[in-house]
Amino acid sequence: MLRIFGTLLATAILFSSSPIRAQEEMNISVDGAVDTYSQYIWRGYNLGNKVAMQPSLTLGFGESGMSLNIWGSASMMDRSEPKNLKDFDELDFTLSYDRTLSEESGVGISLGYIQYTFPSVAKGTHSEEFYAGLSLDNAAAPSLTAYYDFGLADAWYITFGIGPEFALGSEGNTSLGIGASVGMSNGTGSAAFNDVTFSASLGIPAGAFTISPVLGFSYADKKVNPDESEAWGGLSISFSK
Repeated sequence: MLRIFGTLLATAILFSSSPIRAQEEMNISVDGAVDTYSQYIWRGYNLGNKVAMQPSLTLGFGESGMSLNIWGSASMMDRSEPKNLKDFDELDFTLSYDRTLSEESGVGISLGYIQYTFPSVAKGTHSEEFYAGLSLDNAAAPSLTAYYDFGLADAWYITFGIGPEFALGSEGNTSLGIGASVGMSNGTGSAAFNDVTFSASLGIPAGAFTISPVLGFSYADKKVNPDESEAWGGLSISFSK
């Protein structure tokens, strides 16, 4: 876990300390978060029943639409000798391009490349994925995204979801976010239902940070997750600069 936090910290220092003038000229945005969840659920898969810390850092490069995200996950357990995927530390890198086709239509496109790495695995096991998505800028915030993993899995995953947000309180600073998605994949050998996921979060401003309690529930095909259903909760602390 120290390796994950070290990588994120070094990147944050590089882009937010000495080259402040360059950051202003390039209009680089910095967003970060440290999330703590009761367990790690990903696309219906249970990747760890232990408490997981998941820090992330995103650098946005002005009006280019390009951004770089570094995301990590580490379970609160002894991971000195991982025996299966649930014991692995994870460090992912995502390079993405996001653009709105037109203000009138509100249609957005998203293209990206993800590299999944597992630092606690001696041989440096990793996987790679391309994705493409469409979104619509309206109250329901619907989106459709297709992923293709050409590394460890050699499989595709398609998800359709919505993610509306509602302002709460007299000043509207607190927000309630609702998420719902359904996924299809060929991970079980043929195209089939993969999972359905629901989540709710409450965004509470606290100075330069936002504190968000999160609750989630996922139901998956038994071939994907033997337990079929999983409920989890956690806390996200985020900032934007």
